[in-house]
Amino acid sequence: MCTMAEYPATEHAGEIDALIPAAMRNGQTAKVKDDLQWSDLLKTEHNGRVRAGLTDGSILSVGSNSELRVVQHDGSSQQTSLEMNFGKVRSQVTKITKPGGKFEMKTPNAVIGVIGTDFYVGFESNRTTVICYQGQVSVTPIGRVQVAQNSGQANPTSNAILVGTGQMVVITTEIPPAGFHTSDTPKLFNTLDNTSAENLKSLRRRKSEIYNSSFFALNHEFKNECFAFAG
Repeated sequence: MCTMAEYPATEHAGEIDALIPAAMRNGQTAKVKDDLQWSDLLKTEHNGRVRAGLTDGSILSVGSNSELRVVQHDGSSQQTSLEMNFGKVRSQVTKITKPGGKFEMKTPNAVIGVIGTDFYVGFESNRTTVICYQGQVSVTPIGRVQVAQNSGQANPTSNAILVGTGQMVVITTEIPPAGFHTSDTPKLFNTLDNTSAENLKSLRRRKSEIYNSSFFALNHEFKNECFAFAG
């Protein structure tokens, strides 16, 4: 994460479209129609929600108990950088069409990059959860982490994980005292590499059920969080 001295100069990034108190902008009570500037910090309490529209048409829906900084957003060049220290946010991103354009969100242990999509990011208890509702996102783990769940695809040319529509990935920095071992992987998933042919199909089906269960549970939880705006 950046220090305050590293954040870019203040420029217009968008405005707050809707909110449910308690929600703060730079330590002050946020209001609908408040301008959103570069480096602004949005923070919500237990019952708070914020929805902000960026100048390029992208929408940020911030859930409760969350903190999101708009480090940079230049709609004309499509350069967007966001940082989430904790909490939940859904980003509905206008498709990137400008050469060199980017939309990037950082958590303490991952970087999420998109071209144009609809996705969710949550960070809590040293775990980053990314769900892609539409399109594709690239998730790059930072530091010494473990991929705890992944229904996406590893990029063979980089450290990134490609997460497509209906897929999710969970990255954690909860490291056991003795470090990571193969045995730390759930038994079901280890068995996939060593099972007989007749059991392989049912085990893969069970693995898919676990991922789907997690996806729908998180999806339901977040929709309750971020789309309860009045008006």
